[in-house]
Amino acid sequence: MGNQFLSGVLDTAGDHLFPVVATTGIVLLGFGALDCAWRCWRESHPRRRSPSRRDWARIRAAETRVAANR
Repeated sequence: MGNQFLSGVLDTAGDHLFPVVATTGIVLLGFGALDCAWRCWRESHPRRRSPSRRDWARIRAAETRVAANR
């Protein structure tokens, strides 16, 4: 009885729908793995933000102090 089930499962490889379903499943697993890898990489490499007005003011003040000390 187990051999009949196994042969039935293996016979589905001749069906035209089986390769489509199998390929779709593999592609979806691949997209899931890529999404997971992208999220992990994104968490470990955060985006650089542009300086705020306060940051620019601090930078200009520091440059002014350096120029005044020369």
